[in-house]
This record gives sequence, structure tokens and C-alpha cells, in this order.
Amino acid sequence: MDPNQVCTFTVGWTPGTAVGPRAVVAASVTDTAATASMVLFGRVPGPAVLTATPGSLDFGEVPQDANSPTLTVVVKNTSEWSVHGDLQVTKTGASAADRAQLILVSSTCDGAPLLAGASCNLVARVNPTNPGANPSVGFTVQSATLATETVSIDVNWTGMNPPLINRSSGTLSFGNNAVLTTSTAQTVTLTNPPSAGNSRLQPDR
Repeated sequence: MDPNQVCTFTVGWTPGTAVGPRAVVAASVTDTAATASMVLFGRVPGPAVLTATPGSLDFGEVPQDANSPTLTVVVKNTSEWSVHGDLQVTKTGASAADRAQLILVSSTCDGAPLLAGASCNLVARVNPTNPGANPSVGFTVQSATLATETVSIDVNWTGMNPPLINRSSGTLSFGNNAVLTTSTAQTVTLTNPPSAGNSRLQPDR
């Protein structure tokens, strides 16, 4: 090359499968009189690591066809790699009917970016359609494009039969009573069978 002459060349890089914070590539340009060397730096993203706190949700006993209270899961990106706006929250379960009992009330995770060290929230409730132990359902959270460790949240509850109130007598008869005189007290017994759900009674006076 003549003095003050400039040349250009293009460098491509295929990082391969090795994961690490930095890859080093050496390149050089040589003629008969001198050698120019350079070092190229690149980053090979590793999988974003997501954690869930708590790792499972337990709603306890929930009456059939009733909404449970809500519970919250905090999902955190504990890696040094950011997830850019493509997180996906998916309900898991053997059938659509099973998954329908699990309700995602709100989410700051779905479709949102999650920077390194940042967190997002899932708020869920259940609405059992059958009594007994719940089917195997839950949530998974992962990036749609960046390699991530999928975080799974199991959800548990026990469906209870609807409250069933039985009464010992349908009618009370107080007979004839003098004006301003308190009658003899009579008792009605209300029974909620053990197989039924809990019931909160409010007398209508």
C-alpha cells in the first residue's frame, strides 16, 4: 500500500454453540513490509434464567363453580441477559376444560421485556368445575425467541361440593298468643353435610 492509502475489508463471525460472556477473534493484515493486527470482541448470549416465587400456588378448598381469592407469582430474570418484549405465559393442562378452571387475572409478564435482574407478576385464581382434587394444571413462562430456561408454576386446589343446607322443620307454628306476650321458643336445625362446601349463613329477619 502507498503512504496514506486506505483499504477496507468486511469481517463476519459465526459464534458457534459455545456460551460465554465474551468471545475473542484475532485478525491481521500483512504485506511484505508490515503487519496490522486487531482483536474483535463479541458476546455469545447464554440462556436467560427465570425463577418463580412461589414455585407453586395452593388455593386450598374452593367451592365448586365459585371463584377463589387471587394469588400472585413473582417471575424474576436472574441472569445477565435481558429478554426483550417476547415473554409468553402459557396455561398447561391435559384438556381445555382443565385449563379453563385456572384463570389468569392479570399479568405484567406476557409480551413484556424483562431486563436482567427485573421481575414481573402473575395474578391468578381458580374456579373449580368438579369436587375433589384438581387436575394437573399450571403456568409456564419463557421467551418466544431468546433461549430461556422455562419456569413452571404448579397450581393446586380441592374442589368442594356447593353448600347444601338441610333443615329439621319447614314450618314453625306458635299457635295463639296474647298481645305483647312472648311465645315459647322453637328451634330449627340447619345441617350442612360433610361432603358439601362451607357456607356462610346470614339470617333474614
